[in-house]
Amino acid sequence: MIKSIYRYTFLMILVNTIHLGQAQEYSKSDSPQLYLLMTVDSLSGELIDLDGEAAWNSIITANRGKAIYANLCGTWCKGCMKSFSDVKAHRERFEDKGLNYIYIWYKSDSKEIEVLIEKYQLSGKHYFLKTEEQLKYIQNKLNNEGFPAYFLLDKKGNIFKKVAAFPSNPESFEQIEDLLGL
Repeated sequence: MIKSIYRYTFLMILVNTIHLGQAQEYSKSDSPQLYLLMTVDSLSGELIDLDGEAAWNSIITANRGKAIYANLCGTWCKGCMKSFSDVKAHRERFEDKGLNYIYIWYKSDSKEIEVLIEKYQLSGKHYFLKTEEQLKYIQNKLNNEGFPAYFLLDKKGNIFKKVAAFPSNPESFEQIEDLLGL
């Protein structure tokens, strides 16, 4: 049992998508990572899902200091699959300008995520939402209920644009340039 003066202790479990189930530090691997948004109940020692607000805050905290182009997506979403191939042009244009990518997956199998990461070379951090409550909280923050959903976060973790243009839309390049101050 993990002892703590707090009822719940924050814990983000990092799982290597190549060797699922083997936790390791992000800095020790160049392979894509899948983050499960969970915590440890300090009374029982059991892993439990973070609520929606805590899940959102953990994503924001983990990426503070970075300009982010984020994608809310699912392996079952045909529009998501199409947009993945369009992200490559962004990476090529902004990779040396400080733009980072995150993917927030919902109702998706980890093995399918692994295949898509490899197929589309989806570099960046990948977060796995396990509950509908986590999803609804994020969708409410963004005023958006569709998939895929793109949004921009500034370096302070603030939402810069709740509904960013899809990567295939030339306006997305302008939005990213505004975010980066280019």
